[in-house]
Amino acid sequence: MEEGEDHHIGLRDASGRVFPIPDSGKTAGPRRGKKLKIVVTGDERHHRHRNPATLCALGDAADHLDLTLDISFLSDKALSCHGAAACLDAASGVVLPGGDIANAATQMIIADHCLRAGIPVVGLCLGMQSMITAVVRQYPSYTGADLAERAPNAPFLSFVPISGADGSIRRRVGAQALRACASSTFGRALESAPVIRSNHRYRLNPALLPDLEQMGVKIAATDPSGDIIEAIELPAHPHFKGMQGHPECVSTAERPHPALLDFLQSTSAYAETKKATT
Repeated sequence: MEEGEDHHIGLRDASGRVFPIPDSGKTAGPRRGKKLKIVVTGDERHHRHRNPATLCALGDAADHLDLTLDISFLSDKALSCHGAAACLDAASGVVLPGGDIANAATQMIIADHCLRAGIPVVGLCLGMQSMITAVVRQYPSYTGADLAERAPNAPFLSFVPISGADGSIRRRVGAQALRACASSTFGRALESAPVIRSNHRYRLNPALLPDLEQMGVKIAATDPSGDIIEAIELPAHPHFKGMQGHPECVSTAERPHPALLDFLQSTSAYAETKKATT
């Protein structure tokens, strides 16, 4: 076991959660039903040993819905292989998690594929930024769009710094209140979780707002002021939804976050439709 890895005594299930060893009379996780193939972008070692919150929250949501998750990982290296598209097309759903801005280029490519192929995808923090950028790049006026954090000199910035009163970049950290948009089905689902954990310095460019509706994007939630876009959805897609914050960090076994429950329900429906047509 290497430095930084978990030293708990017990068994880890496929979602990275630790359960007591069998001698205690318990097994590594509850039995679950229908299996779904889920692709999580990024390095497997990172998700399992350095930041397991996404996997754990997905596992808790799956338990709540009586589902089993067959999770695979798609890293930058794997994306360069010709089998990457086949991996995505075989999935019931794709997760674009938060993390290092270096992952954004890969996430945008994957988001674009899911957008065109109709594969359910959910974006968490950086993942939402990548999703929106993939959408706007479909339009001639925004073909060169990129994130200010990644490419500050891009011809159009899909996400820009959050500026403080003195012009400095402001970081939003910790628990943040959400204002759900009742006109959005995703927004109505988020009403039961009115607080999100955040850690970001960038926000959706306000200059995009007038065009988002034409692109088919709906705002699902904002901050209380309405200035920061906290969640989005593309209603015409089987599931193309994202949150600027980290729902995985406020999700619990007793109360899985509605964004993750919503995603797994969509992937389950997608898998059934896919099965019926093959």
